[in-house]
Amino acid sequence: MAKNNNAKKNLVVGGHFAAEKRVICTNAVLFGAKSEDVLSDGWDFDKAELKKVFAKVRNNRSVISDYSFKQNEKKKKKSNNNVVEDNADITDDVDIETEEENVIDDENGEQEKVRNITDSNPTRQEYCELDTDNDTLVVKFNVRFLPLTSENLHACSNELFRKIMDVKTKVGEKSFIDNIAYRIATNLVNARAAGRNLSVRQMCRGLMYVRIDELNGMSNTINKTWYFHEDEFGSGKINQLGFDYHCDKISEIAERIGKVVFNENNSCDVVKFRVIYGIRGEINCPVFGGQSFPDDKVNSSKTKLSLIFDKTGTDNQVCISAMKVGNAIRTIDTWYSKYNVDDCNYILPINPYGQCREGMDAFRLGQEDYFSIQKNIAKGKNCSETEMLFFLAVLMRGGLLGMNDV
Repeated sequence: MAKNNNAKKNLVVGGHFAAEKRVICTNAVLFGAKSEDVLSDGWDFDKAELKKVFAKVRNNRSVISDYSFKQNEKKKKKSNNNVVEDNADITDDVDIETEEENVIDDENGEQEKVRNITDSNPTRQEYCELDTDNDTLVVKFNVRFLPLTSENLHACSNELFRKIMDVKTKVGEKSFIDNIAYRIATNLVNARAAGRNLSVRQMCRGLMYVRIDELNGMSNTINKTWYFHEDEFGSGKINQLGFDYHCDKISEIAERIGKVVFNENNSCDVVKFRVIYGIRGEINCPVFGGQSFPDDKVNSSKTKLSLIFDKTGTDNQVCISAMKVGNAIRTIDTWYSKYNVDDCNYILPINPYGQCREGMDAFRLGQEDYFSIQKNIAKGKNCSETEMLFFLAVLMRGGLLGMNDV
């Protein structure tokens, strides 16, 4: 019998499995406060009077960058056997009565319609700002870290699970804390989740105060509190440009995160933090909540309301969504090969292919993506420490993970 060249080889089963996320965030809600009141209370935001930030609506007359537009098809005059074709588009805001007056000939002799600058193009949109009584933006959210165990890997084959546990053993708790947990703790402190509300994000400029409370289980009583003040942020200090700066307070937070997530003792511990940012602003200064794509299909009229801000609660308080907060916290990936090569210094969110909106690219292609690394682990191949760190970070991120059998 002829040998079947397409016969399958012995498989090392990779399979598909789902990993539960190990970092659970709440929406980051926005408040306004008076700086003198907060300072007089010793930065105790539980005593200070905080005013919720809500979205407001204003009517705008949008600016049209190009006030002229050409006809879609040229008017062609032909002989008696031909007809004149006119496929010109007439927009709703062109004055029909004066249309003939707005048709001119350009330098090539082609007809061109000119949009009148006085034509209205009304739009309604949301905006946020601090009110006339407050000059400080306060951002609050909670975050929980859960242990990385077999309980959060669903439909994972026993063989692959054993090899995943081998990766944890090779990395070790200390390396996990120093490289993953420390970066996550730094992102809690440097207000990466606050986004454009900082005047200079990379240097944390405008960040006056950070308070992080470790909360005790369901009672939410405070076990320990860490304070960070304005003079601890900047170049050569805590910032959003990297994770090389060493801070003892951040190390303490990282140790609590790392010990729970790495879960060397197979316990069921959970660590929970409340994070509060105090950001310098001005009276009536703009505030940037989380922004979502507006639903253009809700209202097709010209004056439809552009709903762009994320909101929470029954009163629709403006917030930064939990998804955006989680994305900011897990922005720790500098382990890809292109980092610091040809001025590529993007710190990537933990994603299987290194997708980065800021860089408009995926930086983990070829053999650097998560699935290639997982395939090598399933085959029993040796991986570098940075590959194993990235692998564990993706498991913390969670999602439907897997690969073809290899």
